[in-house]
Amino acid sequence: MRDTVVGAAETAKGRPCPLPDVAGPGRAELRPPAEGRPVSADGRHGSADALFVLTYCDEEYFFGEGSWGRFGRDDDVCEITVWNEIRDVSLSRVAGEIWCADGQLWVRNLSASHELVVRGGGRPQWLGRREPGSRGAACSVPADGAVITAPSTGTWRLTASSLCADRAAADLTAQGAAAADRLTTVRVEPVPERYAAVASALCAPLLADSDVPATYDEVARRLGISRRQARRYIEQLCDYYRVALPEKVLPPPSPGVPAYQPLARLLVARGLVRE
Repeated sequence: MRDTVVGAAETAKGRPCPLPDVAGPGRAELRPPAEGRPVSADGRHGSADALFVLTYCDEEYFFGEGSWGRFGRDDDVCEITVWNEIRDVSLSRVAGEIWCADGQLWVRNLSASHELVVRGGGRPQWLGRREPGSRGAACSVPADGAVITAPSTGTWRLTASSLCADRAAADLTAQGAAAADRLTTVRVEPVPERYAAVASALCAPLLADSDVPATYDEVARRLGISRRQARRYIEQLCDYYRVALPEKVLPPPSPGVPAYQPLARLLVARGLVRE
């Protein structure tokens, strides 16, 4: 994959770079950078058409051809909210956007106040702040993966990784779940009462013959709480069992798989969460 930095009128290797128009300052809103659907951190769309996964903390965003997402500290506008910086003002409310086009992952700096840096595949790529009237500098993300940061704004990071065409990650996840089912000699404690409701909401799709557990948004709707609260409760549930169980019983998630999926499958397999 090429590592070309492009501006408003530059091209990559003699042909126009696939960067759809983005509204400049003063417009009511930015246009989507690609024609597909925006990404979401639900882990449900990591299907065969996904080419890349973007990870922030324990959230995974799957990118197929045409999919896109903006990132920053404004959780009303951005598909990828940088929660670490939400109470600060160093990172722009809409810092940048990421999209998949021509089988590659691209990133653009939309901030007028700070840089973006893409590290991976050799020399770091520096995307300077967006100048008035411009679309913002953009570059392709190296094929072997990269980390996207803005050092002047904090220690947050987005990690981009390529997904194997043979879906090796999905196979590893299935193997890990099957191994957990076989390890019946290790006792798994019942779900603590304080986590019973969130465990039930998380596992509900699995009990209804779905292939994946509920997402943060689905748990939030089922329990009548905010997405942020749902995420925190699920993290606490995962932390409780990861401390109590050996890794052979509760294996870590494979790349591109939400951290709570192995636990949800284990709870259902052991009959600790039922309809």
